[in-house]
Amino acid sequence: MTKKKVIPKRGKSGQGARQTEMLEGHQGEKDSKLYSNFFDESRDAIIIAGRDGRFVDFNKSALDLLGYTREEMMGMSVDGLCVNVEDIERFVREIRVKGAVTDFDIRLRKKNGKVMDCLVSMTVRKSEENKFIGYQGIVRDITVQKQAENLYNSFANSTRTGVYIVQNKRFKFINPHVLNYSQYYTMEELVNTNPIDMVHPDDRKATRENVIKMLKGERQTPYEFRLIAKDGSVKWILETVTPIEYYGEPAVMGNSMDITVERETRAEVEQMKVLESSILDAIPHAVIGLENRRIIFANNSVEDVFGWKPEEIIGKLTRIFYRSDEAYEEIARRVYPVLEKQKTHSEEFPCVRSDGTEIVCMVNTSKVGDILKDKRIVVVYEDISERKRAQGELKLSFERVQKRLEETVNALASMTEKRDPYTAGHQQRVAQLAGAIAREMKLPDEQIEGILVAATLHDIGKIYEPSEILSKPGILTDIEFLMMKVHPQIGYDILKNIEFPWPVATIVLQHHEKLDGSGYPGGLSDGNILLGARILAVADVVEAMASHRPYRAALGIDMALKEISENRGILYDIDAVDSCLRLFKEERFEFKFQPYTELRLNLGS
Repeated sequence: MTKKKVIPKRGKSGQGARQTEMLEGHQGEKDSKLYSNFFDESRDAIIIAGRDGRFVDFNKSALDLLGYTREEMMGMSVDGLCVNVEDIERFVREIRVKGAVTDFDIRLRKKNGKVMDCLVSMTVRKSEENKFIGYQGIVRDITVQKQAENLYNSFANSTRTGVYIVQNKRFKFINPHVLNYSQYYTMEELVNTNPIDMVHPDDRKATRENVIKMLKGERQTPYEFRLIAKDGSVKWILETVTPIEYYGEPAVMGNSMDITVERETRAEVEQMKVLESSILDAIPHAVIGLENRRIIFANNSVEDVFGWKPEEIIGKLTRIFYRSDEAYEEIARRVYPVLEKQKTHSEEFPCVRSDGTEIVCMVNTSKVGDILKDKRIVVVYEDISERKRAQGELKLSFERVQKRLEETVNALASMTEKRDPYTAGHQQRVAQLAGAIAREMKLPDEQIEGILVAATLHDIGKIYEPSEILSKPGILTDIEFLMMKVHPQIGYDILKNIEFPWPVATIVLQHHEKLDGSGYPGGLSDGNILLGARILAVADVVEAMASHRPYRAALGIDMALKEISENRGILYDIDAVDSCLRLFKEERFEFKFQPYTELRLNLGS
């Protein structure tokens, strides 16, 4: 029989004897010394326990880990260190069935009360007779690792970005956002499945190539692919991947985002661009976009109007459309200040084609957005040269019918006054004052003429009012006043079918409207009332208050001017009121009977 080697004892604790028991089967003191050095110098906590779970030996790292002295720990039970009794019961079941446990997750309490997350790897100790005598193994503190993992999981589960980890071509971690867009309910449904199986078959090759390039550092930008969700729906995913280590092994972490809505929106935008392009090309006028007076887009009709192909003018200044540098600067002086205050502006302007042919265009402009930034505008040029020539020819015809128009206006005005003898001459006097106010406001003659016509006919609707109401000497009843208030609408209905070159019918309709919306018949306010109607409203109230009426004596000019002055900007247009006040204050106006024909002859004087 071979004689066994005896290993020396290691101090008062009898630790050497226990090592002898553990090292049975090792040959030679060399092996014993090697084991002893490993046991003492290991950075891992090594513990040996008997079959009752009490410690029989341990190294210095175990003492450092748990915070006890050798004397305190000798004979202590593993149960006394364990936070959860269930963990001990689970540990005993596993190790007795398997003979060993690896990376068993357990929580232990140190002497100072601090709880640690630990990984335990243990094997069963047996005697020479193969009888169970206890356990031996190592304990590792993974508290910091656990905290980091919990922090990461908290972030990954709260972020709106999809986060997952793939190891050996299998999912190991999936956050809720990935579950959400893939239509899976739990992480367990996807763990250990191959991510590529979820990719649309038509996108798998490109997705593999993009993943490889990104992991090699050959691609930095995210890539897109289609994912087939659990319910069979197709989602567009934007993704990046990066190489990581996961539990000490190479892995891939992916960051993904469901961009299905964005892709659909992008497709709709592209469709809209195509549609807009088609619409622009269908417009028979030249349409261009400008930024700081430089052309940034143009439709095909530019060639029809100016002779330039769209691609020939992109990046050029609009100077190419005008006859001279002076004309180029003049159009800017006219357009941009107006667009600072309002959305659109239109006017005729002389232009030139690419071959030098002079044309006249209606230049319709609109600013891009609510603020005129960097002079970003859209301009529509309509060639009206032929129209202008036709207008010249029509001018002669117009002059021939002008006399008939004058006669018609005077006849209509006379008809009204015959129905209302108490207000004889009222319309002519209102027209006289309205024309003077319009001239004081420096309006063009053409616009003034329209105001004169409207003023001359503004009460034509009264021909349908009962005579007894028109000539009633007393105050009108509410019903009678309501009947009188319909005369602007009746006047509009009479005049709307007459082809005046001005908005006469609309001015007549609005001449009793007030800026604050208190007028009639439409209750219009401020910018919704035509300028001609605003001027007419001032002239009408001044003449009415200054003149005799069946139900009262004349109130006089001073009272009339006080009325418009006190309600300046409230009921009446500010410029119209100021112009009227100047005329009377400077004694440049006096009421006198002048028919429409005579008033028209005074234009331009």
